[in-house]
Amino acid sequence: DSTEHSQRMREALHQEVMRWILYRDFIAKEIARGRTIDAFGFYLGFAVRPVITVLGMLHRPDRFDYGFRYVKEEMPPDAVRAIERLCYVSTPSELLVRFEEASDLFARSVEALRARGIEPIDSKGVDLLAVQSRTSNASPSKRNDTRGT
Repeated sequence: DSTEHSQRMREALHQEVMRWILYRDFIAKEIARGRTIDAFGFYLGFAVRPVITVLGMLHRPDRFDYGFRYVKEEMPPDAVRAIERLCYVSTPSELLVRFEEASDLFARSVEALRARGIEPIDSKGVDLLAVQSRTSNASPSKRNDTRGT
């Protein structure tokens, strides 16, 4: 049913955003350590795949979780070109440039989803990103002060 599918898509969006936040620095760290193969693996798993997922939510919502499958047939040409550009990296030094492109595309896609009313939500029904935003706006002294409790 469409309500259940919408819930599943919102939960998947939340997971993608949280993974993005957690792992976005791994590519640069692995390149700095000289582990370019590891960096490439992180790039595919934590940059290219999430971009494909959020673009899928925008352009093929019924099959947003198909990953690389049917991208060319089911996504608009500009999305296909962007994904192809992200997929074909000729040197390790290009990874950081492509990651910045992926980051921009990911952020724009998440914002486009939000504009359509598709907000990330965790499996418990709470938008943890909104909660995080509210708590990060509190001053550190207020958050950490437990003397009055």
